[in-house]
Amino acid sequence: MQPNETSSPPFFIVSSPRSGSTLLRLLLTAHPALCIPPESKFLVRLHERFGAKASLDPAALAEFVTHLYRDKKFSEWGIPEDLLREKLFSAAPLGFPAAVTMVYRTYMEKTWTEARIWGDKNPGYRRHIPTILSVYPEAKIIHLLRDVRAVYLSMKNVALKNGKRPLGKIARATQKWQMAIHEIRRHERPAQFLTIRYEDLVTETEATLTRACEFLGVNFDARMLEFYADNAARGLVPQNRLAKHANTLKPVTTQRMNAWQSELDRIEIEAIEYRNRALMDELGYPPVTHGLTLRSAGRLAVDFLEGLAAPVYSTFVRKSEDEDDEDEGTSESKTGESRSAIPG
Repeated sequence: MQPNETSSPPFFIVSSPRSGSTLLRLLLTAHPALCIPPESKFLVRLHERFGAKASLDPAALAEFVTHLYRDKKFSEWGIPEDLLREKLFSAAPLGFPAAVTMVYRTYMEKTWTEARIWGDKNPGYRRHIPTILSVYPEAKIIHLLRDVRAVYLSMKNVALKNGKRPLGKIARATQKWQMAIHEIRRHERPAQFLTIRYEDLVTETEATLTRACEFLGVNFDARMLEFYADNAARGLVPQNRLAKHANTLKPVTTQRMNAWQSELDRIEIEAIEYRNRALMDELGYPPVTHGLTLRSAGRLAVDFLEGLAAPVYSTFVRKSEDEDDEDEGTSESKTGESRSAIPG
């Protein structure tokens, strides 16, 4: 098979952060025909440097590999550099799409011998859909959608768990949630895009996965429901991130689906719903408050000011935006069953 050929087009999972994309990745990659490597945005980063080149000769491919292995997350793929260099150089010259495909296929051949379709998941891809489609015009895009109130709660819990103040998280959750939705709508091509709700994924798992499988051109496989055993056996979540994704070693649960109802105070809920009311209504996430009170307006003002401070703060305490984008949809630390009551 030539390096730019695949049996089916690749697929990409996009979302706002904290939407459960790690769970979806593991469910799908438990299918014997599907392969999704650990998270890395090398495709986007290398496209900035090499994407405009019509062809990569051996010198350009050597530079391509050098920059590829500088991505610390790519090292988690476990591909020996000598092996990849040999594969790329033996096929030179290559266009950028063919070179990138070679990287994914090398991982797939080394890790999933039965697989025939590769995919990728990264919440940050919501900002790079045009780049993805320019490299792979036939690519399929799965948009994982989650209630913005749950997204905010997860972002807040991660910040608190890491000993940080949740600086501007209402504004950040709103911005990233709305951006993912608007970017999907802006570039959507009906046959190539599928939206999956996190809430459906955890309450109607088999039916939702069946839809995803049909979209990707494979049959549902019951082994997908035992993704947690596959993760434990193969180490599909890198060890250094497993603490953040401990629930990926357990069956699907609805435990955290509506945790925002009991773990957010009413001021936070009012503020989030004020920022997102129209889109929530449109998407079937009905608001439970009726407007902005003086106290919640004050909360939004504080959030706005903290949001202004967050970029400066992040210079000192965050490594990169990627770190903030890492999906915590399956890994929040609180485990109590959610309650339906909303605190006053």
